[in-house]
Amino acid sequence: MFPALPGQRQGSGKVWAEELDVPNDFGVKPAVHPSGGVKGWVKSHPWYTALCIAAVVAVIVVAVVVPLTMGGGGGGQEPTSFRSPRLLVRFGDLLVDALQLLPPLLREYATNTRLDSSAIQVLDFVDEATLNEAIAYLEQDLTLEILIRDFMVSGLPARASQIIDVDGILKGLRDGNLASIIEELRRVWGAVIGGFSNRRRVPINDPYYINGSQYYIDLINATGAWSLMSGLPNVVVALVDTGVDLEHPDLKGQLWTNPGEIPGNGIDDDGNGYIDDVHGYDFQGGCTARGATGACTSCSGRSSPSAASEVGGTWYHGTHTAGLISGAQNNGMGITGLAPNARLMVLKVSDCTGAIPASAVFQAFDYATRMGAHVVSASIGGTYDYGFAPTQRAPSYHVQWDAAYRAAMSPMAAKGMLVVTSAGNERIDMDALRSLGYSYAPCLIDLPNVMCVGSTTHADKPASEFTNFGRATVDIGAPGKQIYSTYYTNTSGVIRHTYAPATGTSYSTPIVAGAAATVVALLGAIDGNFYRGPQLRELLLGSTTSTAASLPFGAGRLNMGAAMHGASVSLGTSLPRLAGDVSLPASTLSFPGFSEDWFAAVGPSSRDNASVVVDGGTARSLEAPSLPPIFTGWKYSGGALVALSARLRLNVSGVWGIKVSTLSASGSTHLTVSGAALQMNAGTQAGALLLESTGYLDFELRISHPSASARYDLLLRGPTESKYAPYYDFLSSGPDPAAVPVARAAGLSAPWQAFYNAADTSTQPLSPSSPASATPGVVYAHAGFALQDPATDLTAANLLPGAPASAVVGYLKACTRPDLAWAAPVSFHASCMGCQLLIDGVLLIDASEPITTGVRVSKSSPCVTFAAGARPHEVTLRFALATPTGVALSYQVCTAGSARVAAAALLPLRGLLYNGTGALAWP
Repeated sequence: MFPALPGQRQGSGKVWAEELDVPNDFGVKPAVHPSGGVKGWVKSHPWYTALCIAAVVAVIVVAVVVPLTMGGGGGGQEPTSFRSPRLLVRFGDLLVDALQLLPPLLREYATNTRLDSSAIQVLDFVDEATLNEAIAYLEQDLTLEILIRDFMVSGLPARASQIIDVDGILKGLRDGNLASIIEELRRVWGAVIGGFSNRRRVPINDPYYINGSQYYIDLINATGAWSLMSGLPNVVVALVDTGVDLEHPDLKGQLWTNPGEIPGNGIDDDGNGYIDDVHGYDFQGGCTARGATGACTSCSGRSSPSAASEVGGTWYHGTHTAGLISGAQNNGMGITGLAPNARLMVLKVSDCTGAIPASAVFQAFDYATRMGAHVVSASIGGTYDYGFAPTQRAPSYHVQWDAAYRAAMSPMAAKGMLVVTSAGNERIDMDALRSLGYSYAPCLIDLPNVMCVGSTTHADKPASEFTNFGRATVDIGAPGKQIYSTYYTNTSGVIRHTYAPATGTSYSTPIVAGAAATVVALLGAIDGNFYRGPQLRELLLGSTTSTAASLPFGAGRLNMGAAMHGASVSLGTSLPRLAGDVSLPASTLSFPGFSEDWFAAVGPSSRDNASVVVDGGTARSLEAPSLPPIFTGWKYSGGALVALSARLRLNVSGVWGIKVSTLSASGSTHLTVSGAALQMNAGTQAGALLLESTGYLDFELRISHPSASARYDLLLRGPTESKYAPYYDFLSSGPDPAAVPVARAAGLSAPWQAFYNAADTSTQPLSPSSPASATPGVVYAHAGFALQDPATDLTAANLLPGAPASAVVGYLKACTRPDLAWAAPVSFHASCMGCQLLIDGVLLIDASEPITTGVRVSKSSPCVTFAAGARPHEVTLRFALATPTGVALSYQVCTAGSARVAAAALLPLRGLLYNGTGALAWP
């Protein structure tokens, strides 16, 4: 709610002197217009006189003046007129076009804007005389439900000078000094100077949070909510206000962008009726002339695509509320919003003087509904005098005002949008106001998705100097005094993007809206459904700080952290709650990446790991940034299931999103984390988990029947992040050292021992699975044959002397030297026409595909870190060669265990092996 200026009643407008006493059923008072009714109209339109003389004679002249302010100071004053000649109309028969009810003469001087969601029609007329003539025709339709003159919703916001100097901002009442509020909270909370560090649960580097100016953040436990997650850019908050400083550095990157609109081309690209509505829309138009002080003196009266806040010389209201909802977080400047990852849809409803008509609000509601907003923040309301306390029933037109608002807001309720609105700053008992039939919309519109917000102090007391109240009407309280946020000034065209405190229920409202946007992000994180208005409302009301007994509201003061916890509990088993392991089990080696295992799939969505193993243990490297977690180039396809497993390390607790993105129609995905199957939404291809303590988690992604060329991108989103991105902290490990056989002395003269058989390719052609079948379980005709170097010795002459060249299948085995413990990780390299390299049984390189192509390839392993100690490691080289030829093996030093050094030379592998006397062998 915009605070009233000291000593001034909100709302203004022209008052007709000829108003009669009795309104009709629609709150429209017949009147004799100063222009002279039909006669005056005919004189002003001579071109049509001859054509309509018969119609003019038949028409009963009825003119209309509809009230603007909601009862004025005492509700008994004559209602005043809003400046635009405009009617709001709705018919029970939704096919009725209001313009078609008018005779052609009148139709020429009127336009009709139909709001698709609510079926309200906004009729604009060229002048009052034409509007007055139209009333009689519209009243003849038997399905007419609403017929009212456009009316004022809110009046002028406070000026910038009154925000910085808090004296007199609300009827001369002092709001309290921000510095004294901060100091008192520090004493109560026992916090250090420079911030409330003992209440901070996530790291925030925004200066006005750190210095305590944003005291309300910790007061409502926002950091407790952010420890779970800080929202999603999928959640859109429609800000129905005076516009926003679109270039403010804390807001510029937070704006919703219409995906169907091309900026600045002058075309309605998405066909929604609005041209160039990139970040929202201005339904009222900007300033066309300013006075010497920079204040606006003339309005365009036309809507425009820019929702920038340009009203007057020093207006600030929409910019201030925008920062509270979604100011950027952790950018090292200014403030943080309550939903820093949500996106703002900017809907400007004030004209160039700051006045807000109902027609603009209804158009904004319609736009928000159609364009995908999930939460609406509307710091607008009534225009009563301070302390208004009626004793008699409200005039009948209040019923029509509420009926119009209900019609405009019901589509948002049906869609599941939450509407957060302000209780107002007139210190009015809203329960009493409603009991006497007075309108105070949207606060008093009784729908299951509407939340009306009153203001509290830093001490959790009602801000009784100004806030409206009522246990049956005002739903919740939130801090509303000295609220620091984004701000701007426009002095004769010189714009400053800055920050300042402000006071009023206008600022309690976006605090609740921002909290709602963050909570609903968690509610919809799994299924992508963020239209949960009634559920969201109940969560927020049911988790307030228990001060309802001392607050004149339906519930207590907002507790964002408790609401977030309630949301996580409500998700039940669909949001697995997991705890990370602080350490990894013992293993002989580890590498960044995944282990890839293949199984014979039973069905298209088989998840049965007990199926027959086709191939197991292949290493999939993960190396930032050159090797992101992208899976493609499958070794098998069709009737096979692949399991990609690793240990996932997460170092921030809270709600994590995991997304497996693919364009492939083949291959269903199944994700298991530490034994919990994540529910993956088919539309978003994402699931979520709640990490209660940081550490390592078992991770397995299974893909059934992937096509050979199918690509799957694995993306993660942390609790404080807004977007999914590649994540690299996956680690695969080798076996327990106790499970690896210990080599014995063999006394061979070479480091490699060969075990192989000749293969008859005429009866059993070689395939990519042939190297995998070269295992010690096979009886080999040639066993223990000594080789110095596979690159030179793995030939037909050495392996099959005196025999014609033939296919050979087998393996070589060697052992590392424990005295060559590698201080840095290493990456292995193999060049062959069909081979696999394993260390301690872990398949690090699989180059078996060339068997079917006959082309030699080169492949590298991930960067392998070996366990410290004197124990040697087992090296196995499997091969299946159609024409026996050498296999070149080498290694390369990595940096920090994750990346190969580009300039590092490839070194011969034999330098890492036992060689000559003292060589080891296996049974």
